[in-house]
Amino acid sequence: DAIEKIIQTDVAFAYKLLKYANSALFTRSRPVRSINEGLAVIGENNLRFWMLMAAMAKAAGYAADVKKVGDAVAAGSTPGAPAGKVAKEFQQAYDADARINGAHSSWLAGKVGDAHLAAAKDAFGEKKYAEAMEAAQEAQNFTEKPEAAKLEEQCRQQAGPLLAQAKAAFDKKNFGEARDLAKQVARLLPSSDPRAVEAQGIAKKANDAQNADN
Repeated sequence: DAIEKIIQTDVAFAYKLLKYANSALFTRSRPVRSINEGLAVIGENNLRFWMLMAAMAKAAGYAADVKKVGDAVAAGSTPGAPAGKVAKEFQQAYDADARINGAHSSWLAGKVGDAHLAAAKDAFGEKKYAEAMEAAQEAQNFTEKPEAAKLEEQCRQQAGPLLAQAKAAFDKKNFGEARDLAKQVARLLPSSDPRAVEAQGIAKKANDAQNADN
């Protein structure tokens, strides 16, 4: 097609594309040997940003921003990449892309939302509920997926059980655990919520008690 013909006119450009398509970022059954195969493996969205990087790489004013976009595409394509890291990479790329093109990319916005949602799920699974809630909130700034709002509410519902655990830990003189649990509760709730006020008090008492023991 037209894109293939354009790339074939520049040997260096074609070589870079084939090298990119044969990288560990993409799954394939055999080595990519033609421009047409490379375009199919990379896909339209990745191609867009790869071409953006290649075209802008020599522009000193945008070099750092181009790298951020590339890093994000790479992180999002790498199996097993930590969701939090991918979210951070795409957030930076979202801003960098706007600086390069003068407008935000809707495709990158979706990627940012998906990455934050994945980070929220990971944190929830690790029982880091405050971190999960904040990631879910970030996701909602970029995506309208109901799943993000639902996850935020599930995190808030953990405030009561966490507060009970903080109290129990304090009574057992596990001050470090009590402080950390209470801090989570305070982050999960509005500052005016009585449970948040109580959690802040427990966190302070636990911290003071731990310092006294040391």
